[in-house]
Amino acid sequence: MEPGRRPLVLFALSILALAAAIAWLAPASLLDSRIARATGGVVRLASAFGRLGQGTLTFVGDGPLRQQLEGRPGVSVTGYLPHDAVPLHLAAADVLCQPSLVEPFGQAALEALACGRSVVATRVGGPPEFVPPGAGVLVDPLDEPALAAALRAAAELAVPNPAARGAAELHDVRLQAARVEEILERAVRDRRA
Repeated sequence: MEPGRRPLVLFALSILALAAAIAWLAPASLLDSRIARATGGVVRLASAFGRLGQGTLTFVGDGPLRQQLEGRPGVSVTGYLPHDAVPLHLAAADVLCQPSLVEPFGQAALEALACGRSVVATRVGGPPEFVPPGAGVLVDPLDEPALAAALRAAAELAVPNPAARGAAELHDVRLQAARVEEILERAVRDRRA
């Protein structure tokens, strides 16, 4: 590690809480397979992190696999935190890791980018639309060796990461609202013509 460089800190936002939410919302016929896939991701992330041999991995949230995560070298689980406490953990992190198996958008990853944090995110769903090279690393969340390599690569990016902030600026809520307004105005004009 370079002198003066912070130790690798990885931050998995709400992954344990996500597993609990899936258990609460899933129909009974889908429950077993969804829980197995979702909760296996946090254990896979902890195992991938273990391959690095350095840094810390903090899971923010709580869920049924907490006991399988606690006690691993460098891994901590905060348990449930009020929403206003989460930004403090994000500010202390170098990297946010959200290797979800299902990720319709990836709001947590976008928020991390806006904070200048590099991300490791899934190749499914929304993240490929807003995580360009240099801002983070996209990975197959089922591939543990690739996940470990992505964690290492993201840890080598600058902290704070200007490319991450730049990527997030393209998705600023005001800019998105202006785009939607323009589309709606065009639709109204076209309808009148």
